Amino acid sequence: MPSPYPGMAGGVTEMQRSLVIKHAFSTPYLMHELLAFSARRQSIEFPHDSNAEYWRDQAAVLQTRALGLFNARPELTQQNCIPVFLFSGMLGIHLLADTLSHRGDGLPSFVDSFVSYISMHRSLRTLVTGLWPMLVNTELRPILTWSGQAAMAASQDMLVSPPLGRLISEANDLPAEAKAACLEAIRHLEWALDETCESEQRRQKQVQMLFTWPLTVPEPYLELLNMRRPEALVILERYAALLCHCRDLWMVGDAGRYLTKLITSSLEGRWMEYKYEMDLEPTPPQT
Repeated sequence: MPSPYPGMAGGVTEMQRSLVIKHAFSTPYLMHELLAFSARRQSIEFPHDSNAEYWRDQAAVLQTRALGLFNARPELTQQNCIPVFLFSGMLGIHLLADTLSHRGDGLPSFVDSFVSYISMHRSLRTLVTGLWPMLVNTELRPILTWSGQAAMAASQDMLVSPPLGRLISEANDLPAEAKAACLEAIRHLEWALDETCESEQRRQKQVQMLFTWPLTVPEPYLELLNMRRPEALVILERYAALLCHCRDLWMVGDAGRYLTKLITSSLEGRWMEYKYEMDLEPTPPQT
C-alpha cells in the first residue's frame, strides 16, 4: 500500500504508513477510513474506469461508517491515542481530495466546499492538539518531532511581494485585523512558492504547505474569502499555483488549473495585475 501521507522527509512517510496498517487491525474506525481512503484514491486515479463510480460510492459509505465508529470511540488514554492521530491525518487528506475534485457551479460552489473542508479538518486538528502531551511519549515521537521542525521552518519571516503587500496595506476598507490575516496567509504561500531554494527542498515545502495552509490560515482571511473579496481571491490564486506545482499528487491532479481558471474569470481590471505568473514543467507521473 502506498503511503497516504506524501511529502514527509526521510523515513517518516514509511513509518506513518506502517503505523496505520499496524493499528488499523485493532481499531475499526481506522480500518474503515483506510478502506475509504483507498477506494477514493482508486476512483480519482482511474476516473474513466467502469468501476470508478462504484469506488467513489464505497468511499463515501466507508467514510460515514468510520466517522460513526470514531464518534463512539472509548475514552482516550495513552494506550489508544495513536489511532486518533493517524485517523485525523488520513481523514483530513481524504476530505481535501474530495474538495479538490469538486466540480460544481463555478467559484462560489468551490469556495463553499473549500471553507467547509477547512472547518471540518480544523475540528479534527483541535482534537489531536489536545492529545499532544500523551502522543509525545508514544512511537509517534519521530513523526511529531519532524512535524514540529517543519512548522518552525514555515513560520520564519518571508517577505510579501511588494505589489501584493501594497494592495493589502492600502485597502482602506479592510480593518487592521483583516490586513494582518491576509499578509500572514500570503507569507506562508510565498514561503512555499519561493524558487530560490534547491528543488528537493522546494518540493518538500510545497507539499507541506499544500496540507498545512488550510489549517493555519487566519480566520479573518476566511471571512473575506466567504465574502468573495478580490483581495482574498488573489491570495487563493496563489494556493491554486501551489496546487499546480503539486499536480502529480493523486489528490490534486488538475485542481490547480481548474481553480486558477475560476478565479481569473472572476477578477476584473486592476486585480489581474496581481495574478501569480508561473511556468510549469510537463506533469510528472502521479504519486
